[in-house]
Amino acid sequence: MATIYQRGRTWWGRVTVNGREHRGSLGTHHEAIARERFRDWALSVGSRSHEHAVRGSLGPMSSTPSRPRGSIYAIGYGDKVKIGWAVSSPLERLAALQIRCPEDLTLFGSCPGSISEERALHRKFAQHRIRGEWFWMRDEVAEWVEQHRTAGLRAA
Repeated sequence: MATIYQRGRTWWGRVTVNGREHRGSLGTHHEAIARERFRDWALSVGSRSHEHAVRGSLGPMSSTPSRPRGSIYAIGYGDKVKIGWAVSSPLERLAALQIRCPEDLTLFGSCPGSISEERALHRKFAQHRIRGEWFWMRDEVAEWVEQHRTAGLRAA
């Protein structure tokens, strides 16, 4: 059995593997993002059955799930950078983040990508993690940002 469900505003996943139930937060308030994360999370906890039906509106899991496309962005200030993913444009995300940040944020770079690709970058840069999606802009993080550099746009 595999399902997603909401607790408060946050989406969670539940899957049974070899008779053992696994539950985990999918870390989002958006159902579409939860669906994408659920498929990856279910595989990470050992669920290998792609043919079983998933309850709710997910439908059957497939070995090639559709991946919502959006942008992977690098937004930050000084030597700190947030590497995230958004369906909206990176400039819209910059404006949304700026509202909650006392520092002047800059869009350092962006590229087309999926949530899975963003999460892979988080794992790759784990040793530079400050907290959550925030990283020190050093070594391979700085190299990735430089490869995807924009004009250094700031929120209006």
